[in-house]
Amino acid sequence: MHEQLRHRVLDRWSRFVCQHCRLVLAVAALAVVASIAVTASKLQFQSDRNALISKDLDWNRHFENWRTTFPGNDDFYVVIDSAATPIAQDPQAPQSHQHLAQVHALVEQLGKALSADRHIELAVWGFDRAQFSPKTIRLLPMTEFDQRLGQIAQSRYLLASPTPQQMLASVMATLQRRSDTLDEHQAACDIGDLTRLITAMGSVIQADSASTIDLEHLAQDDSEPARAYLTSENGRLYFIRVTPRHDQGGLTSLGPAIEAIRAIINRVSAQYPSIDVGLTGIDVVETDETTAATRDSAIASLVAVVLITLMLIGAFHSVRVPLLAMTALLVGVAWTFGFLTLAVGHLQVLSVVFTVILLGLGIAYGIHLASRIEIVRHLYPDDEGGFIAAMQDSFQTVGPGVITGTVTTAAAFFMTTLTDFKGVAEMGLIAAVGIFLCLLAMFSVFPALLYWLAREPKHLVPMAHRRFHLFDEALITPFVRRPWITL
Repeated sequence: MHEQLRHRVLDRWSRFVCQHCRLVLAVAALAVVASIAVTASKLQFQSDRNALISKDLDWNRHFENWRTTFPGNDDFYVVIDSAATPIAQDPQAPQSHQHLAQVHALVEQLGKALSADRHIELAVWGFDRAQFSPKTIRLLPMTEFDQRLGQIAQSRYLLASPTPQQMLASVMATLQRRSDTLDEHQAACDIGDLTRLITAMGSVIQADSASTIDLEHLAQDDSEPARAYLTSENGRLYFIRVTPRHDQGGLTSLGPAIEAIRAIINRVSAQYPSIDVGLTGIDVVETDETTAATRDSAIASLVAVVLITLMLIGAFHSVRVPLLAMTALLVGVAWTFGFLTLAVGHLQVLSVVFTVILLGLGIAYGIHLASRIEIVRHLYPDDEGGFIAAMQDSFQTVGPGVITGTVTTAAAFFMTTLTDFKGVAEMGLIAAVGIFLCLLAMFSVFPALLYWLAREPKHLVPMAHRRFHLFDEALITPFVRRPWITL
């Protein structure tokens, strides 16, 4: 009873598709246009790796809470390598003041250009030392912190001495007591500090009493730049921290900001050919992965379409049937894009490969149907009624097996939706529904195209009349006759 019902349904469906082929193709075309429109306007790419994991997991929920509570996790970093080209092999080699001046000029120019760009919310590349609060001394490393405390302790001579003569006498006495333990570098620094202090005092004594003297500027060490930059511990690398603006209109929200930053880097760094500049950050890497994934998946899909079509042309000794089969398959892929846009809303590095999966699995449905039609078409008259009868025969013969294979394959993909790995679950859902949509396209669009454009049997060369056979029984017979050896 069930078998009779199945055959009746397939029989009536095949007759309906053939007799109303233009209606079927029109509805399919409208669905394709709608799918493409929805995909082009709403489909996005999820480049965040953490989004591939279920947010219901306890540890991932804590991580998301930390990431949303503390800002700056999606900031970018522009890295400037201050090592000049001749000394790039030795990072510890001393650099000339002229080269460092170029590095500082590059950092300043880059920072100002980034701050002025509309894709950038904030760019931080350095601070004015004069604006530092005295409390920032607590942020120094412990060794440098102890050194600064020692310098503060030494300043008591300046505060306690009633006259400049007594202050200088105290300083000289201290230097003499420390001469046995003081190294040459420290002695040079102390003498330099004393020289700047004496110069500042002389300027005050000689200046007009009504004028204002900037003692801080006079006592400042000229070897230290007036601006403090964000650098690595050894001072070789300079950093610019960039907070980008999200743009929801593109494939990735941070893609426009990354393109704008790299354009600025290329424009500004061209003026300083001896300095290497680059952009990095977690979101930068993930966005680059997104770009590579979308590009490579598109190339892989295009190559798959070409290779499958060429193989079908060689197998069927025909051009029209393989092209019509590929057209129907691409219709099913387009429908799948529309579904995933509405149901999921985005692709990610795992689900982006679904197109190649559908191309490999979906074409099998067309191969089964086309192969059966090729066998039975010559058994029926060469008119429209004969084609419909051959189509009904094909649907009743291969239809049940193809549908069963589709259900089992889709069920396997559906099982992945039960995992906490969201990336795999999304890919399984898209692939499972896509397989059904490809089957629908192959059982509707493909026979409708055959009835409309390839109804006559002249384009079909019977297998017995072909010059060569890709699948000859003689190749399989030895394996069948010796089953135990084969197993």
